[in-house]
Amino acid sequence: MPEPTIAEIEREVVHMAYVVERYGERYRPILDSLAGHLEAYRRRRPSPERGMPKRPRQPREPIALEPRCLTIADAAAYCGLTPGGFRQWVSIGRLPPSLPGTHRWDRRAIDFALDRLSGLPGPGAGDLDEDAMDRWLQEHGVQGAEARKPDPNRRGPTWRRVPK
Repeated sequence: MPEPTIAEIEREVVHMAYVVERYGERYRPILDSLAGHLEAYRRRRPSPERGMPKRPRQPREPIALEPRCLTIADAAAYCGLTPGGFRQWVSIGRLPPSLPGTHRWDRRAIDFALDRLSGLPGPGAGDLDEDAMDRWLQEHGVQGAEARKPDPNRRGPTWRRVPK
């Protein structure tokens, strides 16, 4: 049973005061007990006037930071896939592998791969051209354009790690 509110206890005290006035002092212990409960409840829950600041605080605007490196669950959700489906797309070359030495995926690399799959020029098409992507892949341990040549049995670009 939920705890009574202060208003409910106050109503009971007023009612019990009426009962004591109407039917006699034999009901006074009940009234005193209710009054004690009311005071204890008020001490536990201070009134809003006592604890409130003078001026209401202005709500802060949330800072929206989109992380660049994504976990597999976040990367899969970003692509609209399950983690298993995301792993499959990585294994068949539709999406890039994780950053070398980590279990994180670069959001921009995912965007670039999805843009290439859909045939769209990426949002930074002027910034990141084919040669720049090949350089990035070579610097980060992934084979260049030769590894991304389409395989007739697979759809989308193929990404391969450099054998160690």
